[in-house]
Amino acid sequence: MKKNNKKYFFIILIIFLVIILFVFSFFITYKNPFIKEKKYFQNGNFQKENNNYSLEEQKIISCSLELYNKNKINNINLSSQCLGNCYNHIVDISHNPRLEEDNLKENQCPDYLSGKLKHFIELDSEGRLIRII
Repeated sequence: MKKNNKKYFFIILIIFLVIILFVFSFFITYKNPFIKEKKYFQNGNFQKENNNYSLEEQKIISCSLELYNKNKINNINLSSQCLGNCYNHIVDISHNPRLEEDNLKENQCPDYLSGKLKHFIELDSEGRLIRII
């Protein structure tokens, strides 16, 4: 009977370890669906290596998605234009990867060009986050 108990113990231990490895690998490989290219997620002058947002960043992203959805519902053409402002950040639609037309002054927000606002958040034409600076 003791041999059977040891056998069951090792089987349960192996199953438990496999479950732990599965859960651990899920959290390691999880990617935030709002970030199309992680390398573009910036805050200040450094790049973040993970997708953990501060509360302020979460508010900015949420606000920018609301602006995007309002414009999309109103059938506004969502290609390379300024959508508005969210918490001192300009919300801009850009191509991913960027095209030359994204750098044209007529496709940039007046508040950014005038220097009134220095931070911006870029979304692609599908509403996915490209970068936040």
